[in-house]
Order: sequence, then structure tokens, then C-alpha cells
Amino acid sequence: MDPDSPKRRKFKLNARNQSVHAEPTTAAMRGQLDARKDATVSKAHQRIDNDHLGESFNDEAERSVFDEPTYSKELGGNIPENALTYKRFLEEKLETISPIESWLFTGVLVLCSGVFAVVGSFMSNFANMGLSSSVEFVAIAVFAPVIEEVMKTALLLWGVEQKPYWFRSPTQLMIVGACSGLMFAAIENLLYLNVYIEDPSIGIILWRWTVCVGLHTTTTMIATIGLVKIWRRVMQTGKFARAEIGARYLFYAILLHAIYNGSLYLLGFLIAF
Repeated sequence: MDPDSPKRRKFKLNARNQSVHAEPTTAAMRGQLDARKDATVSKAHQRIDNDHLGESFNDEAERSVFDEPTYSKELGGNIPENALTYKRFLEEKLETISPIESWLFTGVLVLCSGVFAVVGSFMSNFANMGLSSSVEFVAIAVFAPVIEEVMKTALLLWGVEQKPYWFRSPTQLMIVGACSGLMFAAIENLLYLNVYIEDPSIGIILWRWTVCVGLHTTTTMIATIGLVKIWRRVMQTGKFARAEIGARYLFYAILLHAIYNGSLYLLGFLIAF
């Protein structure tokens, strides 16, 4: 659909009816403003209004006055049929995106999550280098799980918050989450088995390609459950995404990862002594 077509811009054009800069001031109506000062104020308002018109359709929908928690129908009346609200914006976007486009977007997220997996893996291992034993334990059991779990789900969180209309079902979100965890585990294994560990044994190789892959996939999918809850709320209520809804699931993923890392570190420490 042409972004400048009348149908596409129907909300945006009528949304200007609610612009505060178009309201006449009481002072101006009473003739109490100096002509020079009034002209200056008018120019300032015009610049602000032009900036408002230059915003994306998505940004305007997210800040619709009719979606404000304090909006009162008793005071403001019923929402006009042509008013721009996030729910109406969401419904329009859902109509314009085909299932094929939705799955293509899912595929792009899967590929891009691999890039974030590389960055997360390097960040995590770099944070553990050259540290004393006590600090190293904190880095492995606390900092590494936080960095890795956040990086594995960061791109998907962006998609849920900014482009929720590109997804058609929770299945798509879980697929991206599982693939992100698998990619991270694979990249981390290649680093450990080819760079960090000299001549790894068969036992270590099997451990990393089974237990470690399972851990990263499981924790990422736990965090993804929280993203599914965020997405479902957007679809059911027509309200903008609230990231805090899924925060506890990210915490569960980090906690499980931290327990695993901390247990292995302490086990290795005890065996060494």
C-alpha cells in the first residue's frame, strides 16, 4: 500500500485535529499579546507542529492522547472514529502484512540473532579473562549469565516491542528464541573447543554439544515465554508493549544459568584441591 495514499494516512491527517498547537490561546483571543511577540510564538509553534508531522506513523500511534492512562471519557468524550490510537494502528498494520511476510520477518530475526549470539559470546568470555579466583567466580556465576541471556533475547524483545504486528502466533516467537539459543551454544562451543581448551577430550566435547546446548536453548526459551506474554497482551488489549511483564522470565533464565555456572565452577575448584 502506498504510504501516502488517503487510506494509509487517514489517521495521521485527522490526528492533527487534536494538536495542542492549533488551539487558540485565551490571551490572543482577548488581544492581550504584543503583535511581535505573538508572531514569534506562532513561528515556534509552527516549527514544533512541523516536527510533529515529520514523525513516523508508528511514533505518533504510540503517543496517542487517547491511550493515556489518565484519559477520561467523562471529560474528553468518546474517542472519535477517525482518531489515531495504537489499537487502530495495530489493526491496520495486521491487515497489510501477509502470513508469508510474517514468516520472512521471523527468518530475518533468526539470522540476525546469530550476530547477537557472536557478540554475546565474545562479551561473556572477555569479561572472564585475567581475573582472580574470587572475582572470576562472580564473573562466571553472575555477570556471564546476565550478559548471555540478555543478548540472546535482545533482538526478539525489540521485535515484540516495536513490530508486534509482524508476528502471527507465539510459535514464531518460540522458534526465534530456540534458534537464538542454539546459535549461541554452537558459537560458544566452537570457541571453547578450538580456542580456549587445548586438545579437549571426547567427554568434554560430548558435554558441550549436549548439556551446554540444552542449557542455552532451555534458558532462552524460558525468557522467550515472557516475550510471548508481552506480545499476547499487545494483541488482546491493543495497548503498547510493556517489557516489565516478561522481566521475571528473564530473571528465571538468568538464575538457572547462574546456578549451572556456579555449580560447575565450585565442582572444578573442589576437584582441583
